[in-house]
Amino acid sequence: MKCHYEGSTDCAVYEKEVARAGQHSIVLLTTVLFLGCLLPHSLSAQLGSGFITIDPPQSGFTIAFGINDHGKVVGTYYDATGGHGFLRKEDGGLKIIDNPEGKNVQNGTTEARGINSKGLIVGDYCAAPPCDGVSVIKGYILTPDGAGRYDNDDFKNLETPGHINSYLQHINSEGDIVGCEHDTDTMKTMHGILREDSEVRRFPTPASMNNGINDRGEIVGYYTDLTTGISHGYLLKKGSSRLIDFPGAVNTSAWDINNRGQIVGTYGVKDGSAHGFLWQKGKFTSVDIPGALSTHLFGINSEGSIVGVYFDANTAHGFLLPAKKDQE
Repeated sequence: MKCHYEGSTDCAVYEKEVARAGQHSIVLLTTVLFLGCLLPHSLSAQLGSGFITIDPPQSGFTIAFGINDHGKVVGTYYDATGGHGFLRKEDGGLKIIDNPEGKNVQNGTTEARGINSKGLIVGDYCAAPPCDGVSVIKGYILTPDGAGRYDNDDFKNLETPGHINSYLQHINSEGDIVGCEHDTDTMKTMHGILREDSEVRRFPTPASMNNGINDRGEIVGYYTDLTTGISHGYLLKKGSSRLIDFPGAVNTSAWDINNRGQIVGTYGVKDGSAHGFLWQKGKFTSVDIPGALSTHLFGINSEGSIVGVYFDANTAHGFLLPAKKDQE
């Protein structure tokens, strides 16, 4: 099985969870893991209660990646034909998002990863087989029309010059986009990127991913130490950087940051399981969906509502964890 972040500890966590979930999910995850990708006791297990499962019809494997300040959720689900992006509206209704340039590719996949307050969606699609992470993955932006509708003509490719693969993760209200780029060797040429208008800036650390950005331009992501294979989360803020490493974890990845400075992500422990975390004002809170084998957090909006994926004994499910009114 190939993993987008070859050698990354996060990928090892995903592979172990899929093995636990059974052979059916292993087949699905062979396609899933072209994704840009992914302690001790839980500090606040109750934070995972009150969640809403997101499983589009016919889905065998679902991931919720992003949520905007209106409560719209984007993600990806996998069925017998491949992978499809989706938009979940405020009323729970679903719209499928398939990039027309990727629909004719065998086992092709469109991923919807981020959505901003204006409804602009970013993601990626497989442009050439085998669609396993070292193929040709192109980033895109999908812009709604004046009535808020999305049509095939509204897709626009956003590639990074000089690199084969472009993964776009999140977009803020200003239209600034973060993600990563790499070639067929994945880790050695992989760098986090920031796209502002038509300019692309690269994070200098190799094996890095810029995953989330808020309206202040604060960026979160993670990098993998190529010597140890351990992943570390980071926060880029006003020209400075700091590590975001969950206490006692063997790896940490930061995936999104909202306008209140709250950060969500995932950490792994020695037994191979994964847990979500919420970081705010320098303090970590562990987040686990009740009864799940593992929990991964990928998006948070300004209200504090969180989206991600959890694994049970059979497969993976997207979820929405609405903000609690007393959550600071």
